[in-house]
Amino acid sequence: MRPVLASALLAASLLVLPACETFSGGNDDSNSNRQNAHLGQLDGNWRLTHINGNAVSVPNDAQNPTIRFSNGSVSGNSGINSMNATYTTQSRYSDNINFSAFNSTKMAGGTDAMDLERRFSDALNRVDTVRVDGDKLVMKDGDTQVLRFTRTN
Repeated sequence: MRPVLASALLAASLLVLPACETFSGGNDDSNSNRQNAHLGQLDGNWRLTHINGNAVSVPNDAQNPTIRFSNGSVSGNSGINSMNATYTTQSRYSDNINFSAFNSTKMAGGTDAMDLERRFSDALNRVDTVRVDGDKLVMKDGDTQVLRFTRTN
């Protein structure tokens, strides 16, 4: 009876495993016409334009926050500090995204610059979905838009 049960479990797992794909970055042009082909569309540089629905105002002593996606890695500038992490999605065509813990330099700036950086970092840590629409990148926490970017390259 045990060999039959083991064979049945093996057959069932072979049917389920392809549906559990995890993908980490990269381009796949074979399905470039699919609307949700995010990973290839994510690659590149993005400039932050909105946090929690509000246009970003960049203080004189800060940089405009940016983010760069490339082959499963994400890096950028959060206003004062540089940051980097990795990301994964459930599949090449999923809206869902998971970031690893972000590493960051530890420089200080003026009050307004540090506030911008804190708001950006807090919002980025809540992101669970992404959507690319032309030269716009929208990041959401559930149904709530938390960050919006414009492509810079």
